[in-house]
Amino acid sequence: MHLILGLVLTVLLFLLLRQWARLDPAEKRKGLFWGVAVAVGALCTLLVVTGRLHVIGGLLAALVPFAHRGWRAFQLWLLWRRIRSAGGGADSGQEYDSGQQAPPSSGRMDPEQARDVLNLPVDAGRDEIVKAHRRLIQKVHPDHGGSDELAARVNEAKEVLLKTLR
Repeated sequence: MHLILGLVLTVLLFLLLRQWARLDPAEKRKGLFWGVAVAVGALCTLLVVTGRLHVIGGLLAALVPFAHRGWRAFQLWLLWRRIRSAGGGADSGQEYDSGQQAPPSSGRMDPEQARDVLNLPVDAGRDEIVKAHRRLIQKVHPDHGGSDELAARVNEAKEVLLKTLR
């Protein structure tokens, strides 16, 4: 019985992979998403039917310690994208992938870009600028897992906004 089931699954997998090779990249992404969703659903159903659902609970509990680090990395990535779009590559219209270095900051950040970096309204006062800078620099400082480039952009944004208040 197990041999027959194994052969049927092997043939189905072979046919699925042949069909997969014919798809364009957009359809492959969509197919991958649905394939993973169906596989996870089938696995959960199998675990419920066999009474081993506690395995999923154990796996989720094992992932909890990694959730905070992953969430922090995701937040830093979003912040990095916001800072990069506020200056640097946004002026030239070029998008830089992770293999390329962004051009160094030229000191030409305007107040609007600085407000975007620090996520501040137009009427922000000195205290708000300092608070926003302190909050962001704690997240992007190289000593806390950030990068020199991000810290420099946040510092530059603070300087630009404080100069406009004088």
